[in-house]
Amino acid sequence: IELPRVQQRLLAEVLKVGKPTVIFLLNGGMVALPHGAANGSAAIVEAFYPGMEGSRALALALFGKANRWGKLPYTIYDDAAAWVA
Repeated sequence: IELPRVQQRLLAEVLKVGKPTVIFLLNGGMVALPHGAANGSAAIVEAFYPGMEGSRALALALFGKANRWGKLPYTIYDDAAAWVA
């Protein structure tokens, strides 16, 4: 459930810059983000598979033009060790 190494390195380099960063997750299941990603980013948005209008909807939410609040139908764990298969 971890990100591929190349994506982990990219995320680490982007967060190292120190600018406010929003992490968008486009996936079909659980993802374990590298340690520190939550503390180093301004927000994490779980978009799953947003469909054909997904990029537009995500941009509207990012720039405050759409309601970005929702309820999660599942639990988000603090780390992969807490997740029981």
